[in-house]
Amino acid sequence: MRITLTKTQLEYADDAGAKRQAYNNSIGKADAYGFKGDGTAIHVDGARAELAVALALSQGWTDFARDYDKIVADVGTNIQVRSTSYKHGNLLLHPRDKDDQVFVLVKSHDFPTMELVGWVLGKDAKRKEYWEDGSLYKAFAGRACYRYPHTKLKPMDTLEHTQT
Repeated sequence: MRITLTKTQLEYADDAGAKRQAYNNSIGKADAYGFKGDGTAIHVDGARAELAVALALSQGWTDFARDYDKIVADVGTNIQVRSTSYKHGNLLLHPRDKDDQVFVLVKSHDFPTMELVGWVLGKDAKRKEYWEDGSLYKAFAGRACYRYPHTKLKPMDTLEHTQT
């Protein structure tokens, strides 16, 4: 499934992502999971991906909140969105991600078209065979996580039949 964001939608998402990073900077919060890079770019890409999923599924989306740690899902009531700019990128999850939540992978390699690749339940992606200790790939250096293959994700059109 592909969603092409309009100029207005991009401006909205970009503003949300920039606000998230600016707020984190203002309270001295480090980027999650030891990420070393452009935090603003990551937040902007994430906000774009979340908006694309919200639009595709006609679900609610919170663009920015100072108490974001209380937000239970990126989209709707049970959907977490992960984004990558890599055409063959995979879905990354971490041990503290919830087993009962839906995780959607969005690829932004064809920007402004966002590719909603598919979804998986957290418990299905957080299995031993998908664990990366951060030593195999430069992109994961110091960032241990579950790397769920994009080729194994369930199609987006089957998500509407689950609890979102």
